[in-house]
Amino acid sequence: MSDGAMERYLGAYALCVRDGAVLLARQAPDAVDGGRWTLPGGGVLPGEHPDNAVLRELREETGLAGTRGGVAAVFSHVFERTSERPWPPVHFVGLVYDVTAEPGDLVHEVDNTTDCCAWAPLSEVRTWPLVALAEFAVELLPDSHRPGNGAS
Repeated sequence: MSDGAMERYLGAYALCVRDGAVLLARQAPDAVDGGRWTLPGGGVLPGEHPDNAVLRELREETGLAGTRGGVAAVFSHVFERTSERPWPPVHFVGLVYDVTAEPGDLVHEVDNTTDCCAWAPLSEVRTWPLVALAEFAVELLPDSHRPGNGAS
């Protein structure tokens, strides 16, 4: 698989759909996948339960509180070292939770791994530059919420 030690990463991510849109956060320019969009979420801190991490990350990256549902899916991928990704290989595991975001104004995170958040219309989300996790999450949406299927 790789020629060196592989790092491990556990993250918890919020899949929030409301009014025909999915909530996304943009990776900051200096972050891995800078400029691409992902689900609000991130690393689970040592000793932290992922159930708590997903709501903490939602608040940090969007300013919104939320109500956590169950785990919708598990994203697992090995990112090898490439010229575009010169870091050590990493086994990335992301727990994707169904989350209902409470109404409120979005607040962009400052000086962290994301720099902006937005509700992406389901009819256009596939045209946004998405990270692999977000592409995976869009496929999780029920047919009625998938782009091109009359989502409202």
